[in-house]
Amino acid sequence: MMVCVSLTAIFATTGTQAAFATLEKGDKWALQEEETFVLSLSSSNGLLNLGDDDSFLRNATIDNVLLNANVGMYVLFEVTDVNETAYVIKVTAAESIALVANLSMTGEFVEPGSYLEWAEPGYANPDNLKDIEDALVSERTLDADIKLAGGSQQTALFTIERSTMNVTSISVDTLTYLRGNFSGHNIPQIDSWGNSSFEQLNITSYDDYSMGLVLDLHLSGIVSFIPGIAFIADALPEHEEFESEFLVNGTLNWSGVLDITGLPNWLTEKMFTEDVAKWGVTGFPVDLAKIYNPGSTMINNGTMAIDDIDRDLEVYNYANRTINDPVFGTIQVQELGMTDSVRYLYCPENGRIVGAEVYAISDMFRLKLASAPVADVEKAISGVSDQVEKKQTYDQIMNKDEPEGLPLEWILVAVIAVIAVVAVGGFLYMRKKKPAT
Repeated sequence: MMVCVSLTAIFATTGTQAAFATLEKGDKWALQEEETFVLSLSSSNGLLNLGDDDSFLRNATIDNVLLNANVGMYVLFEVTDVNETAYVIKVTAAESIALVANLSMTGEFVEPGSYLEWAEPGYANPDNLKDIEDALVSERTLDADIKLAGGSQQTALFTIERSTMNVTSISVDTLTYLRGNFSGHNIPQIDSWGNSSFEQLNITSYDDYSMGLVLDLHLSGIVSFIPGIAFIADALPEHEEFESEFLVNGTLNWSGVLDITGLPNWLTEKMFTEDVAKWGVTGFPVDLAKIYNPGSTMINNGTMAIDDIDRDLEVYNYANRTINDPVFGTIQVQELGMTDSVRYLYCPENGRIVGAEVYAISDMFRLKLASAPVADVEKAISGVSDQVEKKQTYDQIMNKDEPEGLPLEWILVAVIAVIAVVAVGGFLYMRKKKPAT
C-alpha cells in the first residue's frame, strides 16, 4: 500500500511550492570534528579511598587512572549528477579509533569464599556463612589496561527529489574494522544472590586476563523510500516539526567476522546460550554472514530483505539562528533534529548541511561537526582509508612518522557519518519520539 508524505507546519504563510536553493553538478562541501578528551587521576597521598567493611574491597587507593581520547570524524558531500527532477549526492565519510586506558588500584581485598553480605534480624543463616565484615583480607593491586584501534569508511549515494528535497533512495558501501586487547591482573570473579531476607556474596577467585578483539565488517546495499524521507523543509518555523511517512524497500548484505580470544569459560557459557544458538551463533569466532533470524526470513545468512516496511520520521526545528561558519561566513541556519542527541544545521540560502552535533554516553561527550575546507577533509579521509585497508593496530597508528591527515591522539567514540547511514539504522526499527515543547 502506498503511503503518502504528510508534512505538517511547513508552509506557515503560503501554500505555494517550496523554494529550495539550487545545487550544481560538481558542488562540494565538507564537515569535520576533532576534539580531545583527557582523564588523568592519581591518589598517591591516600586522600581518595574506596570500599568499606561491608564490601569485598577496603581501604583502596587509586594509584592511577588514565584515559586519553580524541574524536576525529570527516564527511565530504559532492553533487555528482543533476537532472530535471533529482540530485544525486555522494557522501564519503570516515572515522578512526585509537583508544588507550589504564586503571591501577591497591587495597585490601576479601579472600575468596562465600559470605553473608546482608541479612534481616533473626535470619537463621542455615549455611553458616561468615559475615563479610569478619572476612580475612589481603593486600592486592588490581590493574587493567585497554588498547583499541579501528576505523570505518562509508560511501553513500543519495537520490534527492528536487521539488521537495525528499530522499528517495540511498545506496551504501561501508568497511569497518576493530583491533583491541585487554589485560587485567587480580580481577575479581564475583556473583551474588539472595532474597528479601538475605544477600550472599561469592568470591570465586582473583584472576589474570589477556583478551584480544578482532572485528571485520563489510556492509553494502540499497534502500528506497516511497514517496521519500523529508529531512528538511522550506521555511519551517522555530519549535515546529514536520513528519514524513513512507514505505521502505531494499536489500542489505554483509560479511565479516567477530572474534574475542582469552575469555574465561564461565563468561562464554553465559554469552552463548541456547537462545543465542538459534541465531546461528555458537561461539567465537562468529561468522557474521551466517547469522539468521529463527523467527523470520528477513535476516538470513548475511542478507536483510526489506519489503514494504511502513515507517515515519519526525524532524523538529529547535532554533533558527545566525552562525559564523568557518567556510561560508555569516549565514542563517535551522537547527534540526530527529532526537535531542543528534542535530544538524541546514542553511536554506545555500541548500547545504553545514554542521551537526552528536551527544554520546548520556550527553557526557559532545561532538560538533562544522564546515571545513574540502581539501583538508579529502586528505583526512584518504588517511583513514589507508588505516582501514591495512587494519592497523593501536601501536601502528600511534607510531606513524607522518600523520597523513589522521588524528594521532586517542579516540573515544567512533560515530558513523551523521548523514550517510541514516537509512541503514534507526528508520527501519525505531519510531522517533516527538521532542518536548
